[in-house]
Amino acid sequence: PPSGAELHVEHKGDAILVTDETAASASQSVKIIDAPGLEHSYNPHYVYRGMDYTQGCVRNRFALRIEPQTSLQFEWRDWRASPYVTGPQLTIRAGRLRVGGRELQVVPTGRWVRFEIVTTLGTARPVTWTLRVTPDGEATNEFRDLAPANADFTRVNWVGFTSLATDKTAFYLDDFAFEPAG
Repeated sequence: PPSGAELHVEHKGDAILVTDETAASASQSVKIIDAPGLEHSYNPHYVYRGMDYTQGCVRNRFALRIEPQTSLQFEWRDWRASPYVTGPQLTIRAGRLRVGGRELQVVPTGRWVRFEIVTTLGTARPVTWTLRVTPDGEATNEFRDLAPANADFTRVNWVGFTSLATDKTAFYLDDFAFEPAG
């Protein structure tokens, strides 16, 4: 299993592991494998905690490689709130990238696609964010002034990738970075 993140699996054919099958850069990536018959639809999920940003510009970058059956959700949360408050959120189902229920673009299967999310916390409400999507070998698409899933979002301390598929499928994650962008 990969280190540095929380892994949530049921061990019923689902898994999160480091693999050398494919990589966006270097020689390894994280493979998130879903399976039918899991108790919780949000498993497996892969979570980064330990950051706590409330002010300034922050950037999150990562690369994904999906399969045709991939169904995933990615989001930032303020996990300290009760119930938690969701900020930037995107889903990919049937190769279609959606934010806030709106389809933004098709995501190719079997190829690496780079994602970049940038927002400034602490200056305005609601917080808006920018998403940049770059399939390998293609131009970058930029989507500005996207609304958070919850208008009360003001801080990020949880970042997660959730597989929502109900069939045997997988997706790959590489080059994850979350940092101040100043």
